[in-house]
Amino acid sequence: MTVCANGVKTTHKVPLKWREEFDLRVPEILEPNFHEFDYEHFAGVTIQELTQNHVEDLMDNHGMKSLARFTLPSHQKQKHLFLSAIQGSASLALEVGMIIETINGIPVNSLEDYRRAFLTMKSQDTMLLQTDQGVMYVADVAAELVKLREASSSSLLDLDGPSPTSPPESPSSPPAMTPAVRALAAKHGIL
Repeated sequence: MTVCANGVKTTHKVPLKWREEFDLRVPEILEPNFHEFDYEHFAGVTIQELTQNHVEDLMDNHGMKSLARFTLPSHQKQKHLFLSAIQGSASLALEVGMIIETINGIPVNSLEDYRRAFLTMKSQDTMLLQTDQGVMYVADVAAELVKLREASSSSLLDLDGPSPTSPPESPSSPPAMTPAVRALAAKHGIL
């Protein structure tokens, strides 16, 4: 491309190839009814990767105006995890829409990061989730794995795993064996 400015003619090379860094990490899902949303569920906490669709819903229907920051490009340079559903004792400390920053002190921005950190836990460990607001939630891994074993023996647990488009939304939803939970349970001989 040739440009003339102030009587000076310069030639520039303009690449037309799309680069990955142009993609925003908090995407808008244009067809959410056909999108397979991935998630993890353990100890009453359901975690998903944040999308613009989630931001809009949480702001409009849950009054979480602080999430408006994720509509800005400066907050979309990396993925973010958020709490999409909360059940049981987790609801005493956590709220739907909170952004997860670490699990057991390990920074997590994606479900891949979360799963990698989750699988480092031993059955005698505690799981410590920390949000961007500094709120911490602790769960006893051994106790949660025992609950999973009891649920699986009484057929209350969906051993085939979750439907990727429908994470549990209410306390009445049956627990599901998500990929990281299934791997951790297998690692510790629960299943």
